[in-house]
Amino acid sequence: MKKSLLIAAALLAASPVIAQEEMEDITPSGYNYDEMPVGLVNIPVGYDTANPPAPYDPIVQEYYDNGLFIVVGGQMVSGTKYIDRLRPGVSIVDLGGEVGKVLTVSGHESKVNDVFKNLYNVELNVPQCTDALNWFNFGWFTDPNNTPDDGTADEPNIRCRIVMNICSNSIGEADNVINKVYMMDNQGNVRSVSTEFEAERSSVNSAEFAEYDDDGEPVMDEEENYVYDPTRWLVYEFDFHCPGIDEDKNLAYPLRLKMEMNNGNLNHSTVFFKEVKFFKMASNPDPIKMTRSHTYKTMVPNPTATGIQGVRSFGEGTMVYNAAGQKVGKSAEGLGKGVYVVKNGSKSQKLLVK
Repeated sequence: MKKSLLIAAALLAASPVIAQEEMEDITPSGYNYDEMPVGLVNIPVGYDTANPPAPYDPIVQEYYDNGLFIVVGGQMVSGTKYIDRLRPGVSIVDLGGEVGKVLTVSGHESKVNDVFKNLYNVELNVPQCTDALNWFNFGWFTDPNNTPDDGTADEPNIRCRIVMNICSNSIGEADNVINKVYMMDNQGNVRSVSTEFEAERSSVNSAEFAEYDDDGEPVMDEEENYVYDPTRWLVYEFDFHCPGIDEDKNLAYPLRLKMEMNNGNLNHSTVFFKEVKFFKMASNPDPIKMTRSHTYKTMVPNPTATGIQGVRSFGEGTMVYNAAGQKVGKSAEGLGKGVYVVKNGSKSQKLLVK
């Protein structure tokens, strides 16, 4: 029976584009995923609340290194079970082709490896979370030394661009994989263009990555299920500003891109982030608000190598660590399922145990 799909052709409506020469890329280099090695991504800190303690200065001073990627949410403090379940499923994976390397978050029930095996005949070996997750949010910080503070609510001067794709086991049934996306300042305040902007924080639905025919109709398989499209990438853009000092004379920067994840739907989905970028605009006559439709671009992956190689034989002096950085032994013997780091002297290698 054909399932309902809450996606309309209006989603293809184009958002305004500011000429490239009018935008200065102020993205921290730590978010340049094309330049990162394949393997697990370090999440240096987690907080067991919806937001880290404001102001963010101590966090930035301790952990910022050309970018800061953190997690907050239910029982996310390091050493407790939920962040330890999440960390093994956050990695850089090379999808090849026009896509290349992406930041990947893969739920413990996701069938993404089977999907890519069927599509490309490649053992992609996307690392996955080790169990079900509690609620959580991701955070990306702007550069505290390069966050423009000369914009206003009426004339926003910073653009956020996120380019992503989601592979879900049940396209259309998963509903939101990402519930909300917005910016927060150093004091924990939402930074908006207007009241309308602040009230409408767009979600991202698994059905946005289904395959469509030339008439805009979804393609169905033999069992009347929607078909995943690995070439359909959402370009999610919105504009905001950062005041230098807020009403109480507190510094407002750096800002944090906050992404509220739907942990229940992420459990059987995989999210690929191609870009998480920030731009300063010289002029912005028509700011992009979150109330506008999402746009899409076509990028064709062509994976030719595994995401993480497995290793079984190690030399003398080798130590094996789990995703939380804890020493677990000197060999692969007796290791449970998951991703590990094998170190020998100055060399390190990822180990995937299935």
